[in-house]
Amino acid sequence: ETLSLATKTDEPSSSSSSLLNEPAQRTCLALNAVLHANYAAILAIMPLRCADVWVTAGPLEIGALFSAVSAVGVFGGPLAGKMSDRHGRAPVVCAGLGLAALGGGGLAMADAVEPFTAAFFAWGFGVSVAGPALTALTNDVAPPARRGESLALSRTAADGALCVAPVALGLLADLAGSTAAPFAVCSLATAASVGFLGTRASDLPSNVKS
Repeated sequence: ETLSLATKTDEPSSSSSSLLNEPAQRTCLALNAVLHANYAAILAIMPLRCADVWVTAGPLEIGALFSAVSAVGVFGGPLAGKMSDRHGRAPVVCAGLGLAALGGGGLAMADAVEPFTAAFFAWGFGVSVAGPALTALTNDVAPPARRGESLALSRTAADGALCVAPVALGLLADLAGSTAAPFAVCSLATAASVGFLGTRASDLPSNVKS
């Protein structure tokens, strides 16, 4: 059967109320904000942290490290998507955020190049794992006729985090040192993972909970 990309849904909206009134939608928005705060930390804080730990690193070494971590995501993303289809969204989202939290804590405590690099890879892999499963989750919990609206709201939450987090994390680094920002996103990711695990089962569809 051929699927036209121009096709739009003919199903009527199940409700004219705001999607923000639905607990599952608010959960997705919060998780997206936390995930993209981690992206912001990788972009804004990692060069500062790298300068503290890997003092001999130049632009080439820092750029190569970012490229290597991004390459991990090339493989981690598809694997995470397949695992979330097989085992449910919640375990994969929580595993990704938990790994990102572990990496963030490791980045804050690292005092040598080797643990710093290992923590950075853990952080990047965790973010790449959580991302696809979270996008699928956002699609799962949306009413069929409002999936575009739901994904747009999640994107807005992500963009909001990317607007605020770099400035906030940079200010935190200025006030409390370069270790404070990784600890902050570590705490955010931990809280999001634990909070999502505690989400009421009645708020989520069955393929999310499994």
